[in-house]
Order: sequence, then structure tokens, then C-alpha cells
Amino acid sequence: MKIKAIMLGLAFSGVLLFGKGLSAEQAKQNIDKIEVNPMNPEYIKFLAKEIVDLKERTILNTKAIMSTAPVFKVHDSKIEMLVENMQRMEAELKVLHDQLVDLVAKQR
Repeated sequence: MKIKAIMLGLAFSGVLLFGKGLSAEQAKQNIDKIEVNPMNPEYIKFLAKEIVDLKERTILNTKAIMSTAPVFKVHDSKIEMLVENMQRMEAELKVLHDQLVDLVAKQR
């Protein structure tokens, strides 16, 4: 359970860090400004490795998100139960209020 919470926290912090960075459009514009020799095989190797790393991180993040789904489902059922209890208590409170109003009216 703690591992799932840590993974979810890491994923969330990654989203926050990405949100504070450049937009995708700004990043693309910055990349367009870079002068790169397309014939250098080291650049192609580096780019291919980064694509593989990105794919692995994406798979890891997807697994982390999917592994937390049952946790949320458990909480959803508990929340639904609490909502039903609150509705029942509100109805009982309304009945008690009406009884109190009737009692006060009879005493006058």
C-alpha cells in the first residue's frame, strides 16, 4: 500500500513539474532553433535511446496508475456508503425536527 502511495506521489510530482515547464509548443520552437548535424550517428543513437527510455517510463507510469485503480474503487464504495448514511441521517433529522415543531405547537 505504501509503495502504491509513493508511486502515485512520484507520478503526481512529475505531472506538477511538467506543468511548470515549457509548453509543448514552446519546447518544439526551442528544438527548431537548435542546429543539429543529422548525419552524426551519435545524435541518432542518443535520440533512439531517449525514445526507448520514454517508452519505458510511460509503461511504468501506466502500470502505476492502473495499480491504484482498485484502491480508488474501495474508497468509492466507502464514500457511497457514507453518502447513503448521511442521506438516512438527514431524513431522520427531518422527522425529529418535525416532531419537535409539533410538540412545541401543542404546548402553546
